[in-house]
Amino acid sequence: MKVALGNHEDDVERVRLVPETVGPKVPMRVYANQGWTPNVAIKTIQKLEKYDLYGVESRVPDWDISGLARVDRAVDVAIIADEVARSPQGAINVIRADAADMFVLDLSKAGGLFKSQEYIGIAEGADMPVILGHMVIGGIKHAANAHLAVAMDWLDKIPHGCVAPLLVFGGFDTLRIEKEHLDCVKGYARIENGFLYPSEGSRLGVELDEEKVKEWLTPGKQILVCKKK
Repeated sequence: MKVALGNHEDDVERVRLVPETVGPKVPMRVYANQGWTPNVAIKTIQKLEKYDLYGVESRVPDWDISGLARVDRAVDVAIIADEVARSPQGAINVIRADAADMFVLDLSKAGGLFKSQEYIGIAEGADMPVILGHMVIGGIKHAANAHLAVAMDWLDKIPHGCVAPLLVFGGFDTLRIEKEHLDCVKGYARIENGFLYPSEGSRLGVELDEEKVKEWLTPGKQILVCKKK
């Protein structure tokens, strides 16, 4: 759930309503998108602890590792490093500062699949779980996330949030996305009954639908094809 959208008391009330509505068995984490100062983060998270969150993400500005560490020391809920640890070196900086308990990995920000594997190896060496999850992505990156998730054993330590296509297109699985062909790829990484299944085939297992790309191309722009010499 997004928080830090206004008064922190409103954040507490919104979080309170979730377990009251859906029950206590649904794992829940909140993320503030760098919207709190360390003092506000500590004050708010301490009020949220009784709702049994499994993590709080992106509490303070991405440059403030010392502030993040201060929050981590002051609360019992697991602190999740996101923007402050975009790259493998960022993960190392957080580990050295003892500033968080786990990471959220953005495959693109980390530098692609190989850099992401390096990132996960660093986190594993520090015994820190890694969550994959992104808010707004389409079928190509979704497929990359799925393959990375099944390829790295360390990623099976915690539930992931690889559900961005469901948020983008609206739904609880990818059946509608594929049936109505709502994305620019064929061969979707399937989400069904709460589980993610990698797309089949070579490389990422998806095929770019060039007709859809032409249909959705920004007016006035052209397709740029990059070829390896």
